[in-house]
Amino acid sequence: MQNRFTFARCLAFSACLLPVTLPAAVLQKLSPRVSVPVGLEKDFAGTSLQVSKGIANVEALIRDPAGEAHLAAGASQLIFKFSRQAVLSQLSFVNDGMEGELRLSASPDGRQWAILSSERFAAADRQVSVSPGCAQGRFMKLEFDSLKGGTIRCLHLQGGDSDLNYQVVQDGDGHSVNFASGLGGGRMIYATPADNADQLMVVYDLGQARELTEFASVHSRQPADLKVYAMSSLPQKEDWRGRLQADPAQIGQPGQFVAEVSDTFGSGHMRVRLTRPVTTRYLAMVWQSQIGLAGFKTYDIVASGPGRVTQVNLSEVVAEFAEATLQSSTGASGADKSQSAPLLDQVVYHQESAGTMAYFSNSFGAGGVSAGVGSMAAKVSNSSARRLSKALDDPPPDEEIPEFAGPAFGIEWCLSPSAQ
Repeated sequence: MQNRFTFARCLAFSACLLPVTLPAAVLQKLSPRVSVPVGLEKDFAGTSLQVSKGIANVEALIRDPAGEAHLAAGASQLIFKFSRQAVLSQLSFVNDGMEGELRLSASPDGRQWAILSSERFAAADRQVSVSPGCAQGRFMKLEFDSLKGGTIRCLHLQGGDSDLNYQVVQDGDGHSVNFASGLGGGRMIYATPADNADQLMVVYDLGQARELTEFASVHSRQPADLKVYAMSSLPQKEDWRGRLQADPAQIGQPGQFVAEVSDTFGSGHMRVRLTRPVTTRYLAMVWQSQIGLAGFKTYDIVASGPGRVTQVNLSEVVAEFAEATLQSSTGASGADKSQSAPLLDQVVYHQESAGTMAYFSNSFGAGGVSAGVGSMAAKVSNSSARRLSKALDDPPPDEEIPEFAGPAFGIEWCLSPSAQ
C-alpha cells in the first residue's frame, strides 16, 4: 500500500527525464561471504500463519519483502508454524509508533508452550530485537501487549537457514523474492563506509542477471531520496596496488538510471514499483538528502522480482559435489566413493569457474554450495597447493580463513540482515 507520505516516481526507460550524473562516492569493498542468513518467516520456507489476532494485513509479513502489518492497542497474537523443527536465534522488526511489550514463546507441537524471552519497547525505538539464545520449536508465538498501536515492518526470524538452503528460478511466476537479501546468491559487494557522507551507496552483485520489479528502503525517520542504477557489468579501475576495484565515478551514470523514490516527510520507508521490469546483474542503490544523512540508518533494503523458491537438501548437494570433485581431481571415474568423506570435514578444495563457487568447511556444518557468486568468490589462501589428492592423504589443519569472515568493516549505517 502506498503511504500517503511517500512520493514515488519511476522514471525507468524515460529518455527525457534522466537525472544528472551522481558525484563520485567513497566505496569500501566487502569481503566475500559464503552464505547469508535467510529468515524463517517467509512462506517460501514452508512457514504458515496459524493464528492472528489483533493484527491487520498480517499476511504481508510472510509474503511481501517490504510488507507491513498494523497492530491496534491492546493484546495481539501471532503464531507461526515452520515446515520442520527449527532453531531460532533472533527475532527483530522495525517499529513505527508502537509501545508495549513482546513475549516470545516456542512449542514443538503447538500445545505446550515455553516462554523464551520478553522485551519492552517504546514508540521511539526504531528497531526491536529479541535474542532467545538458540531456542528450538516448530511453532513460534509472538504476543504483543501494546499501550499504543502502530505498524511493524521487516519482521525477521533468524535461525539456521541461509541462502544455501534455497534455490531460486525466475520464469515469470512465483513469490516476490528479495534478491538484496542474499537469496539466489546475490551479495552486497561495496558500500559507503561512513554514515555522515553526503550520499550513501551500496552495490550488489546478484550473481546472475535478475529481473527486478520493485525497490524499497526501510530506514531512519528522516527525509531521504533513493535512486537505483542497474549495470550489466561492474565499472572498474585499478587501485594503487594494481587490483581491480569498482570505479565510483562510473556508477550512477544517466544511462544506468532505473528508478527514484522520495521519502519527503521522513516516514522512514519508501518503495517504488517499475512500470516495466529491468534485468540486471549489478545494482547500485543511493540515498541522498538535502538536509544531510548524519545518523541515517537503513534497516532493510529490497530489490525484488518474481521467482520460484525451492528448498535444497545440502547433504545431497555436498555429497554429489564431493564425488564429482574427487573424480575430477584424481582423473579416475571409478574412484572409491568412500574417499570423499574427508571433504565434508575440512577445507580441501576451492573451485571457481563459470560463475560457480564451491566451499567446504567444518565451520559451516556439512558444507555449502552457492551458484552464481561469480566475481564474489574469494580465493582460499594457497589453494593451488591444496590439491584434493594431497588433501586426502594429508588433510590440512583447521585454520581461520579471513576472506570468509564477513564484511571487512562495520557497516554501521546499514543494518539490513544481508549486510551483517
